[in-house]
Amino acid sequence: MKKTLIVIPARLNSTRLSNKLIRKIHGREIIVWAAQRISTLGIDFVVAIDDKKIGKILRNYQIPYVLTDKNHVSGTSRVSQVAEIMPDFDYYCSVQGDEPLINPLEVARFIEKGEQLATNYLNAVCKFSKLENPRDTANVKAIVSSTGRLIYASRAIVPFSDAINKADYLQICGLYLFSKEFILNYKNLPFSKLEKKEKIEQLRCLELDIEVQTLEIDGEMLSVDTPADLKKISAIPSHVFTLGTLH
Repeated sequence: MKKTLIVIPARLNSTRLSNKLIRKIHGREIIVWAAQRISTLGIDFVVAIDDKKIGKILRNYQIPYVLTDKNHVSGTSRVSQVAEIMPDFDYYCSVQGDEPLINPLEVARFIEKGEQLATNYLNAVCKFSKLENPRDTANVKAIVSSTGRLIYASRAIVPFSDAINKADYLQICGLYLFSKEFILNYKNLPFSKLEKKEKIEQLRCLELDIEVQTLEIDGEMLSVDTPADLKKISAIPSHVFTLGTLH
């Protein structure tokens, strides 16, 4: 039986929306909404924080967390440190803390499929929701092969088209599954030119010819990246957010 730890990277500072994870939607912090949904799975999970301000909030809900370095450049880098601190797992599943409406059942199915595939790096992709726009550079577009291998990821419109049809595009979702071997070695991979230009962490692996496998998932993966996102998601009725109560 394979053991998987779900890690929710939680960086306080954000370029496009400051302190976004501790901003409230319907009276509860974004990071708490995300953790609440993950907690319903009954799978081991931990929030990887970089600031004690987040930890103080999580303690109020008895949400498990671990303090990590402030200088990580990506969530994957932060997960790598968690794997060093908590090494007793075969896989590490990274879930974005800025997705307050993440579907926990999709996460469970993703983990199950990833364990079956026995791949080192599995990245979820999904269609664009009715609230999202492929032209938005906050949404990373994905090009995948016939076997699901990630060919390229970009903030630009790829593939190019004069007429944008949402159905023709896939986007990178903030849901990843890493083997223990891969994630512990991640810190040794050099920062790449494409990664720096696009600000997309998957490009580090692609430039090094490290395979990134994708799995298309259903449902909306709405993240809060900008003030516009916060306004848009805050307009969704409160009952949609509630799956259960953290004690």
